[in-house]
Amino acid sequence: MKKIAIILLVIAFIATMAVTGTGCKEPEVIVETVTETVTETVEVEKEAEGSTEYGLESGEIAVIRFVTAENNPASVEVFNNVIKEFEAMHPSVKVQLEVMGIDQLVPYYAANIAAGNAPDLGQTWDSIAIEYATKDATLPINDVLEKMGGEDIIGSTSLKQLDGQNYYIPWSWGGDVLWCRTDLFEEYGVEIPETFDEWLAAAEELTLDTNDDGVTDIYGTIVPAGKNLFTEFVLQIFVWQQGETIVDLDNNVHFDSPQVIESIRKIGQLAEFSPPGIGEYSFYECLDAYATGKIAIGMYAGRMLAHLNANNPDLLPVSKAIPIPTNDVKATTLGNKNLVIFKDSKYPEITKDFALYLLSGDNYVNYLLTVPGLLIPVTKEAYESDLFWENEFVKDNLDNIEVCFGIPEYGLSSLIEPGATVVDGKIKADPNGINLMYQYYEAQRIMAQAVQKHVIEGMSPEDAAKWGQAEIDRLVEAAQ
Repeated sequence: MKKIAIILLVIAFIATMAVTGTGCKEPEVIVETVTETVTETVEVEKEAEGSTEYGLESGEIAVIRFVTAENNPASVEVFNNVIKEFEAMHPSVKVQLEVMGIDQLVPYYAANIAAGNAPDLGQTWDSIAIEYATKDATLPINDVLEKMGGEDIIGSTSLKQLDGQNYYIPWSWGGDVLWCRTDLFEEYGVEIPETFDEWLAAAEELTLDTNDDGVTDIYGTIVPAGKNLFTEFVLQIFVWQQGETIVDLDNNVHFDSPQVIESIRKIGQLAEFSPPGIGEYSFYECLDAYATGKIAIGMYAGRMLAHLNANNPDLLPVSKAIPIPTNDVKATTLGNKNLVIFKDSKYPEITKDFALYLLSGDNYVNYLLTVPGLLIPVTKEAYESDLFWENEFVKDNLDNIEVCFGIPEYGLSSLIEPGATVVDGKIKADPNGINLMYQYYEAQRIMAQAVQKHVIEGMSPEDAAKWGQAEIDRLVEAAQ
């Protein structure tokens, strides 16, 4: 028997990071992050007779907990359908779905790991997955990756090992592109930018007072400058576009480098043509600002398509995705939504099978179709699926989705940046590069604070970078 229980989770813990199927023709999106933990609680009674699969005793029911922050209704519907099918195939297994906001994941895991009550399967992202692995909180999953395709996994070179073992299952890739209002570009005779300098010039030209009342109606661009992950993404992109990294192959942090200084300066230049209040802006503020029609050029991931479809569909046909313009090297973020199996799991083999079922065939494609363009597939089977490419929304937005799907060819993340080099004009990860320093300073958002010191407080880029280096050195020394 199943009951729906809504539990308001309040845990006094500092979250370390803020970060989406059905085959619907019109995909749904998250409008706001949920602030409640929604748990489908499984209540089972031990039967007198039952299957002995997975080595279970006759009549024993295995309950596995699956935790995710993919909380929009369409995604939850897919998960419930997959769970229902999996349970039908395995009568001795019950899957308990726990859905929460992204900000809740880390404190939730921390509290449950400390209590010896970690879930079986949980959503993470690459840097957090590696942190849990180094703390011996998760299990290796090399066998799962082999069943998924091994080296044929899209973006497989970005999957990092510790002592020859992988500890996270890739769920989807994603990253940032630039969104341009083609109607404004055409009306005011501005060319779509190909370089950063052209982006900056276009932002100035498209900052508009359309009715001559002395008030800006259209802002040429938007960059985040809040104390958050999105601000750090933008900073990192600009560093990588100069062919450099913040952390080198030996895990030395170079935050006061000329490239970081120049990147802080670039954010400050773009901020001049951004709306007021960007000192508080993160992901959703930038997304919503573009959707209001008040922004000519906005940086964001592929979620923009589904968000416009749900909130301002008139902007869909006049929004063009392009790779983020650069004066030098093609680079952007490459985010990895992934799944980990916690060491506390009583049923690791069942959990692995469920994860593989979630990532197989139409189950996986239906999930990707929740937010097409944002969720870049990790398997070739899904990438080549007719179910995906014949979807009406995908066909109507094909050019933009293809731009988003090209990101794994030139994207990096904080985890994989050490030792990255430039190959054929694109940033490429070093196969041996793994950032073990980021976990020490990400919780404090040092990079974002350095941006704020320039954009909000007026500190020079040089002094902001010097401040950031000193803070990072202090935090790393204290942690080690």
